[in-house]
Amino acid sequence: ETLFALGAGELMVGRSNFCKLPAEATHLPTVGTGLTPAYEPIVRLNPTRVLTEANVAGDAESLREIAPTLALPWLTLEDMVSSVRRLGAITQRNDEAERLANALESGLGRSAPETGPRVLLLLGWGGPDETTLFYVRRNSLHGRAMHAAGLRNAIEEDSLGAPTLELERLLAVDPDMILTMVPRDGLSTEERERLISRFNGLPGLRAVRDRAVGILEGARHSSTGPSILSFVDSLRAEVRRLGTERP
Repeated sequence: ETLFALGAGELMVGRSNFCKLPAEATHLPTVGTGLTPAYEPIVRLNPTRVLTEANVAGDAESLREIAPTLALPWLTLEDMVSSVRRLGAITQRNDEAERLANALESGLGRSAPETGPRVLLLLGWGGPDETTLFYVRRNSLHGRAMHAAGLRNAIEEDSLGAPTLELERLLAVDPDMILTMVPRDGLSTEERERLISRFNGLPGLRAVRDRAVGILEGARHSSTGPSILSFVDSLRAEVRRLGTERP
């Protein structure tokens, strides 16, 4: 997504299974992920460079046997900004990269607000009994988007491990609002109501009592590319809708 934002999309010969690309670029073949590369398809593409996200569980060394491989850090805003500039240098789009880096710093660089709704932003449910919640960390890119939207993260401490939350702790955190991200578009009314109703068994939660449980649908919202800037507006809109529709 970032390469296309820099005007360097024509340099791409393949993409990961999770790349968010413009519609006109979806013809590019998928070649696995940085964690589980599809080596034979990558070899057939004969790339002159492989780009991947830096990850302790990644397989950059094996990829380097195919072509020069650059593993870019992308966990934090600072990581993203420096990696965007690095991509600009590699693709000779330095001016475009500088503009994008500045837009990211301006759009996501706000510190955690001292006031505002305490929001728990969820990525989904998991665990054997579907009672484990996966949430957005305060020190992640989506956490920075929450701050930019004027929201406080209900989980106040930073986390380096898996961002999971058990129902017992959810009751102790007691957020003002709960938003769940669903990585697809076109949810039916029934699907939305079913997702929201999962919290109805916890009437002690402030967000349940105040009917402040919402859904953010759309694959674009899970992006950690430049479109995360539009996620800020989506957050504001959903919080405003919930505030308007409260009894």
